[in-house]
Amino acid sequence: MSSDQLAPLVADLHLLTGAYAVDALDADERVTPQLAAQIADRDIEVVLLFGARTPEELLYGDEFRAFANVHPNFRFVPCFSRELPAPDSPHAHADVRRGYVQDQLAEFAPQAESDIAYLCGNPNMVDVCFEALKGHGLPIPQIRREKYVSSK
Repeated sequence: MSSDQLAPLVADLHLLTGAYAVDALDADERVTPQLAAQIADRDIEVVLLFGARTPEELLYGDEFRAFANVHPNFRFVPCFSRELPAPDSPHAHADVRRGYVQDQLAEFAPQAESDIAYLCGNPNMVDVCFEALKGHGLPIPQIRREKYVSSK
């Protein structure tokens, strides 16, 4: 993700889901310095709600966890719909949630006057999250959406 693509990150809290987060990874599979710079320069909090069925299917989980460990304004919240990580797993931490991404949104209480949400992934998840965020009072222009369908 380039600095130009990150320019819209101006709110206090950003809820990211799915592939938007993966776009923040560079070719070396590390979170880009641009994201860290934007978080620091703008003094914003970024919350990444990332859905997977199981810990084995969690794309870039280790990289996001490592990034969250060194950037206190970045919170990585993996949401597992079918199976939680084993207690001794590196994926087992306080921010792990059971269930779907859309079921976790209320916990983060989006603020209409300052927050932006970037939704990306399964069309059903995107649609349900979009409706939930509108229900929390987040204005439609502050909810960005991209839908992806698997080519299985």
